Amino acid sequence: MLSVIMVGQNIMGKASDTRAEMTYKDADATFHEAEQIQQHLLAQDAAVNALFDKVMALEVALGKALANVEGKK
Repeated sequence: MLSVIMVGQNIMGKASDTRAEMTYKDADATFHEAEQIQQHLLAQDAAVNALFDKVMALEVALGKALANVEGKK
């Protein structure tokens, strides 16, 4: 009877180990995906900031051009 219990425990232990390994692999894949998303968001932030800088430069240039036109009147 004891040998049957030990075999059952071994089978249950292997199933538990398999589930733990699969959980680890899922968590690892999720971590890598989150890392890729963060890199993508950083690239988007840089692009948005570059566009914002261009808009600000255009606003300054437009302000100067309007001031010149108004000064000539």
